Amino acid sequence: MNRLLTVVTVACVLSLAGPARGQSLGEVAKQNADAKAKSTKDGKAPPVAKTYTNKDLEAVKPVLPSTTAPVVTAPMPDPIPTPQSETSYRAEQVTRGEGYWKDRMRTLEAQATADTLALDAAITRLREYQTVVERSRVDINGVTLVSREYQRRALDARDEVSRLTAAARTDAVAIDNLQEEARRAGVPPGWLRTR
Repeated sequence: MNRLLTVVTVACVLSLAGPARGQSLGEVAKQNADAKAKSTKDGKAPPVAKTYTNKDLEAVKPVLPSTTAPVVTAPMPDPIPTPQSETSYRAEQVTRGEGYWKDRMRTLEAQATADTLALDAAITRLREYQTVVERSRVDINGVTLVSREYQRRALDARDEVSRLTAAARTDAVAIDNLQEEARRAGVPPGWLRTR
């Protein structure tokens, strides 16, 4: 009974389909052009899409990426003296006094300490997120699945670690530059000690 029903169903479908006839590429193109002509009011073909060239791009102003890194507020170092004014430069720097040099060093050390603490916290967060991602790892039919939320958090923490590592390096260079500037100016080394 089931077999008979299948044969009857197939016969009905084939009889309703009618004779199949193929279209040539030319017929399809003509039908497409007729449809486009009907879709416009005046019978003209629709406008062609704009093609952009390098000349078009020259008129566009470039977009500069925004930076999310914190701005270091350390004062700019004084210009390097010329050999003719070395003596007057040293005298001017020494007359600024111990407080001036200690304040500059305190500012740089405070920034370095803040960036180092933030870096340590970011590294701890990154390790925690990586541990959670590893614990959430499941293999199903050869496909490895992990927690997407904690994977995203781990990637964000990795970016933060990279940014803070660069900031800590910048802080160390700024401190070294200040020490070199003080040495050049003949400032006593004790003036840079903040502790």
